[in-house]
Amino acid sequence: MKKLLILVIITLSACASQPKPSLISQPERLYSERELLSILESRNRAVNSIEGKLSSRITMAGENRSATELILIKKPLHLRMDIISPFGSPLLTMATDGEDINLQYHAKNRFFSGKAGEPNMAAILSPSLNMGELVLILTGGIPLIKFDESKSETTWEEEGYRLILKNETARQDILFDAKGLYPLTSAIYDVQERALLYLTMGNYKGVEGFDFPSSIGLSMPLENYEMKVKYSRVSLNEDLELESFNLAPPEGISVEGLEGLSF
Repeated sequence: MKKLLILVIITLSACASQPKPSLISQPERLYSERELLSILESRNRAVNSIEGKLSSRITMAGENRSATELILIKKPLHLRMDIISPFGSPLLTMATDGEDINLQYHAKNRFFSGKAGEPNMAAILSPSLNMGELVLILTGGIPLIKFDESKSETTWEEEGYRLILKNETARQDILFDAKGLYPLTSAIYDVQERALLYLTMGNYKGVEGFDFPSSIGLSMPLENYEMKVKYSRVSLNEDLELESFNLAPPEGISVEGLEGLSF
């Protein structure tokens, strides 16, 4: 009886030590680099405009700025942000068509105007991120590096499909959700494998038949820049008039230059 008990214990121990099979199995089919690129390019074109409300947090050089904003976006370069108080009153309005930028400080009754470039956009943009890229990211798109398609590759792993794009100076690594085939992360590295830009897209929700990421994160580690956005309300592809992005100074207020402005 004692020998039988020992045998049972040994058998049970051997069974317990066997590795458990993975819950993630190989998909029925693997997508090629061209197929994943086509999916990504189609998503990048799918949203032409946004009208919504979001909360944002921008960290630059260790300094944090948080805000609640009403936002209008019209591709390729039009952007309007109305920063509002907890009671819904306007605090600051910024509007740009990609060439000029106008800003109104409602509380201080001041109006600023200038060109939409460095250094005037430095308060909301990283120096190496242009307005077109920001608009694309805020509409749920992924900016792509110029790449050599012959060096592209796709792999399958536990997290999903990974698409890797390369050129002589950079590599871009894009992770797609296994089931929805929407992008979850995108990272760009230089030849020294330093992260230049890292994007996260999450909390996807069906909006008018499109899987839209309600949470978007952007990080540029070498520039100590981070931006996190969370949409609480969003409408896609509304017919937004360009007049919505024209911001004129109220009567009697002088126009000041944007140079050196920090907000």
